[in-house]
Amino acid sequence: MVTTSAGNQIIGGGDIWVNNFIREVIPTLSEEVHLIIDNKRSSNHIESSISIPHTFRLENPKKTEELLDKCSRIIFLHPPYSHREYLMEYQDKWDTIFIQAYAKDITDSGTDFKMYPTKIELSWQNLLLRKCKKRVWIGLNHSPLLDDFECISIPNYYTFTEDRKLIEECSDTIGYAARFESRKNPHWLSNHSAKVLTHKYDYYNISEMYNFKRCKFYEFDMNIHRNWFVDKSWQIFHGAYKNEPFGYSIFDAVNYGKLPILHKDWGVECNYEYRVNNKEDFDDLVNELINTPYDKKVKECNKLKQYLLQFADKNKWVEKVGNLINNL
Repeated sequence: MVTTSAGNQIIGGGDIWVNNFIREVIPTLSEEVHLIIDNKRSSNHIESSISIPHTFRLENPKKTEELLDKCSRIIFLHPPYSHREYLMEYQDKWDTIFIQAYAKDITDSGTDFKMYPTKIELSWQNLLLRKCKKRVWIGLNHSPLLDDFECISIPNYYTFTEDRKLIEECSDTIGYAARFESRKNPHWLSNHSAKVLTHKYDYYNISEMYNFKRCKFYEFDMNIHRNWFVDKSWQIFHGAYKNEPFGYSIFDAVNYGKLPILHKDWGVECNYEYRVNNKEDFDDLVNELINTPYDKKVKECNKLKQYLLQFADKNKWVEKVGNLINNL
């Protein structure tokens, strides 16, 4: 199994998905599994955070080659977005690919600035999609991927751990917890008061391009993630991501009693009112929500939570993914 990351080094939602797969699905599989991490270990890597046999490719390319020579099939849990020559001679073993984000969705996000989380080569992902025997879309939203390729759809899951009501106090401070990349529209926070939980290099790369003087930055760390969401000094959450496949942080916001602003194209099956399509819409809605009666916002938040709860069945997700891998 190939992934770009796993364990305690969590950069994005794809890494959370991989960790859930290792913890929940691997024990149900009928074959012996080895994880190839297409990276090198981070300086703070905790070996016990990955519970199955694993190899960091950049540290041990020879062992990686030996594993690929011996294995019966290759499954891409979170494949790299740019060409990997070492995988090319094993195309006959490319079995299943799980798509965390369609590269075309990332590059065609239609935002007014361009910043991607990694190097992206559309031709590489298209090759993987063409050559793999099974393609699995993990998103809850429609993607052009489903028009371009025949895919199996197994949406991600989220476990709600809290039973919190919407936070009552509504200030002009906005919460944000996601990568600073184009399709997430982080630049819409310009001129707003905000508390931003993200990776420092992404944040500082564009902080001089926009007016973030009223934004308070927090370095992303899963150890402070929960406490950051529990913070009662903000109610409004910026979750208006373009072409978002699943959106863990949107689920997190509702879980902890926050009020998300969504993109107009996300979760369209839910008749949720607080949606935007551009920066002007976003600014107007923030001002509107500050003055919106609390009871009305509670009603909308409850409506959104009922929609999200359909993705809360972990056992169903494990069964579907496990059966797919086991060819049942």
